[in-house]
Amino acid sequence: MDFLNSKPIIELSGEEFLPIEGKTFVQQVEEFFQKQGGVAHSAFGDVILDKKGIQNDFHHGMSPIKRSSFAAIKDVLESGVIVLPLDFYNTNNKKQLTGMIAAPIKISYERYVCIVEVIANTNKQRLYLHEVFLIKNLQEIVATSPVHDNNKITSRQPQGEIAKVLQNYVSANKGDINSGNLLNDKPIIELSGDEFLPKEGITFAQQVNEYFKSQGGKADSPFGEVLLDIKGIQNSKQHGMSRIKAAAFAAVKDVLEKGVEILPMEYHGVHDKKQMTGIIAAPIVIGVEKYICVVEVIANIEVNRLYVHEAFVIKTLFEDAASNSVHGSKTTSPHPQGEVAKVLQNYVNANKNSTPS
Repeated sequence: MDFLNSKPIIELSGEEFLPIEGKTFVQQVEEFFQKQGGVAHSAFGDVILDKKGIQNDFHHGMSPIKRSSFAAIKDVLESGVIVLPLDFYNTNNKKQLTGMIAAPIKISYERYVCIVEVIANTNKQRLYLHEVFLIKNLQEIVATSPVHDNNKITSRQPQGEIAKVLQNYVSANKGDINSGNLLNDKPIIELSGDEFLPKEGITFAQQVNEYFKSQGGKADSPFGEVLLDIKGIQNSKQHGMSRIKAAAFAAVKDVLEKGVEILPMEYHGVHDKKQMTGIIAAPIVIGVEKYICVVEVIANIEVNRLYVHEAFVIKTLFEDAASNSVHGSKTTSPHPQGEVAKVLQNYVNANKNSTPS
């Protein structure tokens, strides 16, 4: 199956399982699965869709898009293709019988690849976890990353190298994709450097908050809608401030809406605890200097919010890029969503010359 070009097996609105008073998210999904019969007839055999699987999947990380995609799990299991055969892998430091099935889906106006992992024992098979990946981002990742053939998966790290899975996918299509380059691309916005200078009777955070309100108080990012409010402003400010960073607040909405995802939305260690975060970046100009502005988003089951942003001089990044090899480097922290990506990556790489289905 050619995930980039295949027709989505299901289309979702993006509003599935929104918060309902008096009912938890898990209860909503459990009721939905029960209406579907509580079982999927997959290539691995019958897979139980129940509360235990929902809770396990939920604890591996959530985002608004992943929340909606629970409605696609049965369809993916029944109509998708095997990207990892059912076999014994190391999961949470012990051998578990697991396998993965994937299929293209549509949520709102965007196309995604949804991957569902199944865990099995001698008596039954059950949903273990699932993830969704924006297809256009897969293309960008593959176009700019080397292909490593014959990768053998020996351990299962749920939340680990999903970026690698997407890497191989895009490398199979790199000849057809004009990927962007953060260091060379045209700036998405130009600022004077005098934004949010001190004013009598109003704090810095109040100035930025008023500015965000004038922009609608939100940004429509690849992670979904991101809230731009006083809480996010204060948090970013508390992570350190400079005149350049202060001015760059005026670019946050544009970066979120026009930038590229450089760290997928998933759980990372933030202040010694797991938090759902993702990062988007884009080139900007402040004064006469070019910068890369990086915006980190933090999420919970109900909302995505600005967490912190920074601005880096591009000419300094050029020097760093020239003196450091990116090939073969190993990401350790934060580590984008694990081996699930590597599985998808290997599958796509193995089928890169197949006819689109």
